[in-house]
Amino acid sequence: MSCSVCDGNVSGLVFCERHETAYKNIKEAFNNWRRAMDIEWMDYLKRIVENEFTGRWVREVAEFLIKKGINIS
Repeated sequence: MSCSVCDGNVSGLVFCERHETAYKNIKEAFNNWRRAMDIEWMDYLKRIVENEFTGRWVREVAEFLIKKGINIS
């Protein structure tokens, strides 16, 4: 099975090691953001994508989650 984002080798359920780490970081940071302010998951992902300082793998995962409509909140 290949990574849902980059077609690399899967290390978790759907992502390669780099994208899996990015996904975990996105979820962890979202919990911090949610405690600090009233923000929905999709709005958070859009902010990640729009931020020029967002790293490549995080941006790719956020774009994938938006495209697929995957919501954790």
